[in-house]
Amino acid sequence: GIRFAAEGITERFVVCNGDVLTGLDLAAMVEFHEARGAEASIYLCQVDDPSAFGVVPTRDDGEVVGFIEKPPRDQAPTNWINAGTYVLEPSVLDRIPPRINVSIEREVFPRMVEAPGALYAFHYDGYWLDIGTPEKYLQAHHDLLRGALPGTLAPGAVERAPGVWTQGEVHIDPTAVLEAPLLVGAGSVIGAGARISDSVLGSGVRVEADSVVVRSVLFDGATVGGGEVLDSVVGSGSTIGHGAGLSDVTIVGPGVTVDGGSRISGGRVPADDPRG
Repeated sequence: GIRFAAEGITERFVVCNGDVLTGLDLAAMVEFHEARGAEASIYLCQVDDPSAFGVVPTRDDGEVVGFIEKPPRDQAPTNWINAGTYVLEPSVLDRIPPRINVSIEREVFPRMVEAPGALYAFHYDGYWLDIGTPEKYLQAHHDLLRGALPGTLAPGAVERAPGVWTQGEVHIDPTAVLEAPLLVGAGSVIGAGARISDSVLGSGVRVEADSVVVRSVLFDGATVGGGEVLDSVVGSGSTIGHGAGLSDVTIVGPGVTVDGGSRISGGRVPADDPRG
């Protein structure tokens, strides 16, 4: 994939895995790469349990000395793992054979270890999260709401109460209970007696009277019509009917109507589901 994407590039470039959320200082990493005259530099982060990742031992100056894929926790030589951001010189493309499937992490980088001074690793012990699963996707929202990463939470967001952010004009009934951390998108309507906490609501969302939304993400135009959404994701334009309940990382696709009274735990409801 990298070879195809970078075809024709003649200058230094950066590769970033698309399912990673991080506070990495990319400018500092490029400076590190340049100072060492590296052909490739990879970003390493530190984790408590490296057994699910590829660990990367290095020398004191950051030169990579090996790759160990998913070692048993008690046998890992380090807990610094490949975190999915690379600074590469165009010459790295010549190391990727054409017309065959190649993993740069499992094949190209390990071979580069044999070339002294070619491959280095930049250690950054800040925020990093692989958001490639629904559980981690929800965690990413939770972390951002709680300020795990610096910067503005969302464009135009205003903190109307500690930890409660809104974008643009919203209508919130005075009897609704909003519990931080929370982000409510422009044009959203929250009805009487509704309770929302630790969640992100897109624009034009309707949370009707007595609904409950906790630790969840509602995409633009979603409606919770008197139901309960716990630890779940509701797609754009979808409706959760009166008395319906979602829990345990249920994912509802766009444009779906979950019938009133339905209970779904850990489910997947795509747009063409018969429940829609």
